[in-house]
Amino acid sequence: MSYSANEGRILSARGLDLSACELSALDFQVQELKQGHLALWNPHIFSGTPNLYTSLYPLHLLNLLLSLDRAIKLEIALHVFLLGFFTYLWTSYRRLHPLACLLCGVTAMFSGPYFMHLYAGHLGNLVPWPGSPSFFFPLKESFALPTARWVLLGIIAVTMQILSGQFQYVY
Repeated sequence: MSYSANEGRILSARGLDLSACELSALDFQVQELKQGHLALWNPHIFSGTPNLYTSLYPLHLLNLLLSLDRAIKLEIALHVFLLGFFTYLWTSYRRLHPLACLLCGVTAMFSGPYFMHLYAGHLGNLVPWPGSPSFFFPLKESFALPTARWVLLGIIAVTMQILSGQFQYVY
């Protein structure tokens, strides 16, 4: 069963990446997970593409609980919020004024380099960005006083970015 963009409204321009190819890849992933299979390879796109990273990303499990269009909308909104929230936390940790922290968070959420990926439907590009400000906490604290707690938080932040599948953003 393939998913078409007409089954529900999605947050991206019609005919671009999300409606043209990413929806069918996510639908394939969801169908495989519902059958109990961990799809390592998607044979339906470009004569085959790796699929493991998106199957293992924890927030993609929303696709199993909700309809695909609702899960994608919720996931996009969640990642936009997380980017702003983690940026706010990072700047408040740096002891900036609360209004400056709010401005930094809102600027990160709606900046051109991030928010324009929404229009194009680059769901995979929206996912790893919140990991960057969440990695700054443990990085700074590990230099000051390395403890297992900060190292573990850093590992979790980088792991979430790796599982998103956009390795150039992790780099």
